[in-house]
Amino acid sequence: MANTLRTALGMNTTTLRVIGDARLADFDALQKAGRWHAAVYVGGYALEEYLKCAICKTLDSPQLPRVFEYHDLESLLFFSGLQTQMRSNVEVYDSFKAIAAIWSEGMRYEDPNDPKYSSNTCQD
Repeated sequence: MANTLRTALGMNTTTLRVIGDARLADFDALQKAGRWHAAVYVGGYALEEYLKCAICKTLDSPQLPRVFEYHDLESLLFFSGLQTQMRSNVEVYDSFKAIAAIWSEGMRYEDPNDPKYSSNTCQD
């Protein structure tokens, strides 16, 4: 089944959405359990998947072109075509900036007990 999720052109948008929804549910469970670091990491992962879905929509493509298979949230926001719309909602954009400032693929190698992650971080 895993082989059908990805084509020569890249990940299918339906699959990206399923992954994003699953990671968002994981975020909720981890946040409720007080696992702040893991929640932030998984929440950023969900955001990444949703931005990739938006890129597909902007490109009118059923698959994410492989050129977008990276993890920089700021760049993905730009290519999604949603940057101007997001900036018009100050609260949403401030939350995005807060997440983009701390989230990275490399978080998986950080100390999960780092005190910089808290319930407030998750609320952002």
